[in-house]
Amino acid sequence: MKYIISVDAGKHATKCVGRKVTQTKDRQVFFNTRYYDMDNGEMEVYGESYKVKYQDHEYIIGEQGELYDTATTKTSLIHKLATLTAIAKIAGEDTDPTVILTIGCPTAIYKNTKLKEDYRKYICDNNPISITVDDTAYNINIEKVIVKCEGSGIVYLEPHTFVHQRVGILDIGGRNMNFGVYDNRVPAPSSLFSNNNGGLVLQTIVREDLSSHYGEDYDLTTAVNALKNGGIIINGELQEDSAKLVSSSIDNYITNYILKPIREKNINLSTMTVMLIGGTSKFILDHIKKYLPHAKISNQDTQWANVKGFQVVGLVKAGVL
Repeated sequence: MKYIISVDAGKHATKCVGRKVTQTKDRQVFFNTRYYDMDNGEMEVYGESYKVKYQDHEYIIGEQGELYDTATTKTSLIHKLATLTAIAKIAGEDTDPTVILTIGCPTAIYKNTKLKEDYRKYICDNNPISITVDDTAYNINIEKVIVKCEGSGIVYLEPHTFVHQRVGILDIGGRNMNFGVYDNRVPAPSSLFSNNNGGLVLQTIVREDLSSHYGEDYDLTTAVNALKNGGIIINGELQEDSAKLVSSSIDNYITNYILKPIREKNINLSTMTVMLIGGTSKFILDHIKKYLPHAKISNQDTQWANVKGFQVVGLVKAGVL
């Protein structure tokens, strides 16, 4: 059976949507982009995780994983495993799926023809691709790979926002930040860039600021909870001083890690619509509006905007939309 599948294997989480060509609705798959190598010891699978066997090696992919990728490149083992695992979960009981696949890559790769082609070939280097997921063996035939720029999915998902407009897309993920200016849906090449200033940087800033203020060695989980709650909660009560500290940390992050790189490219965001997407953007929307009052957030779940937009591309290429 042929499938149309789109995968956004981000450095923090993998998002996937897909359907059979005969279907009209997509299924969704979500898991953490982390893995554990069974060569380090056998483990049972727990939580939102999958047991994966690929090229005679066994891994646990997802929530239980411990290793993640921090490099800019997408030609890494974890991204390939995540992409193939997501495809398998969409295919379900169909162990010989044929796939039209749309994937995203950071702008630094997208603007480099060789790196983009390396990524395309890396994902489907040896059709059919054999992989076993949760003890079910799959032979995945990838018929076509479409590579799109991370952050651009929203252009296809909400085209009305971009027609005859200049729009800056600010995509803040778990580990990467992508930015680009689109004029009437067409990207301005010189404006496109990506860096590692995603949500992990914000979490680290909050963790360090809290640790310094309270004299405690807080971990990233505490920082994440502080961001969600607007501060540290002790005995059921929000600590007012921590709330002010977290607010200051977010402002520091926005000023020095989000807006500064854009200003350094001589881009004036006040002259265009600014669209925020990516999982981290919802945490900072109210704060970023202090600097960009005209910024707006996607009507879609910001974490899913890219991959859902990529799926629109895949459906068009497959001739079913």
